[in-house]
Amino acid sequence: MDTVGVKTDLSASRPLAGISNLRVALVHERLNIVAGSEKVLFALHELFPSASIYTTIADKNLVSQYLPGAEIHTSFLQKMPLVAKHHQKFLPLYMLAFEQFDLSQFDVVISSSHCAAKAVITKPQACHICYCHSPMRYAWDMQHDYAKFQSKLVRAIWMVFANYVRVWDLGASFRVDYFVANSRYIARRIEKFYGRPAAAIIYPPVDVDKFYPSPSIDDYYLVVCRAAPYKRVDLIVQAFNRLNRRLVVVGGGEQGRYLRRIAGPNIEFKGHVSDNELARYFTHCKALVHAAEEDFGINMVECLASGRPVVAYGVGGAAEIVDPDVSGVLFAEATEDSLLNALRECESRTWDPEAIRQTSLRFGAERFKQEFASFVDWAVDDFDRDVRGTPAGIKSVVARRRVGS
Repeated sequence: MDTVGVKTDLSASRPLAGISNLRVALVHERLNIVAGSEKVLFALHELFPSASIYTTIADKNLVSQYLPGAEIHTSFLQKMPLVAKHHQKFLPLYMLAFEQFDLSQFDVVISSSHCAAKAVITKPQACHICYCHSPMRYAWDMQHDYAKFQSKLVRAIWMVFANYVRVWDLGASFRVDYFVANSRYIARRIEKFYGRPAAAIIYPPVDVDKFYPSPSIDDYYLVVCRAAPYKRVDLIVQAFNRLNRRLVVVGGGEQGRYLRRIAGPNIEFKGHVSDNELARYFTHCKALVHAAEEDFGINMVECLASGRPVVAYGVGGAAEIVDPDVSGVLFAEATEDSLLNALRECESRTWDPEAIRQTSLRFGAERFKQEFASFVDWAVDDFDRDVRGTPAGIKSVVARRRVGS
């Protein structure tokens, strides 16, 4: 595990030795879909099976399948029927919802956050650890990427409102005692926008054992992601319109209709598919194509675990996942020409499925649980020493955390 701002060796910790008698709560944005952040929550619940889970909304079928027996607490948003499909339009209510949860009974709070989950209010004696998937993208450096796909009126309103959201988000970050980043890229964003270092970097869990290489490869390239503006599926679609190669797009999202409208006949949209279907798509594709500046990129790891290469925009998490010598091609600019050149290079190379799969094993789920358990043990012990300190000592610790010294 990489550590930033923490000088303690966590590898020697006995996992969860110090918190077996403490009351733990898990906090997550929403539970109406299964994507990368939800898989992190599932792994956290395996570590803390008796922990209560707090979230804005939850789908009963999803919960019964992935979190059977879990104690789930939802917010007032659960009773609002439009929230699940239009969650971004309800951002102010999401911000409010997390501040309404009563977590006063818990000793340790672990938030899984890419938006507002870190904003929960805990008692001063409670240790709040935030596993940060990203600072709020559409409020900080990606606000223009989101806004350009909106109407002029919505764009103008958002540019004014985003200033308030940034102030609120920065304030909410001070409620966190320890940030854990899901990649080096996100650690840099935490330090840039929140003015403090991440306490550790722990890559998210990927169930690599669910995926497998196959000698049978089909003629399609694959895209697997939500059709959100920052994912840049539109760039991939436009490039494949020019290349005239078969492309299969898996996943839903707000840009779905627009993408279907601009796509040529060589591009197929599959929507949401089952886990088994997704594994088959990974196993038989020529390569996975990814054009987003990604926080991490669990789908890229899943493709590598299937023995297939990844063609990806070479910034963010992709640069930490894809080895250009072994497992894929990284392109330097988010343009059609740069992507097309990378695709041609991918087609010109011979790939070793077993060597590609080996590069995925360092992201396994058991590795995540071991590293996160060790970190929680360390953080609770460190926090406990701070709370027992003198008032002056406590003040100096708070100041150190905020400025990252």
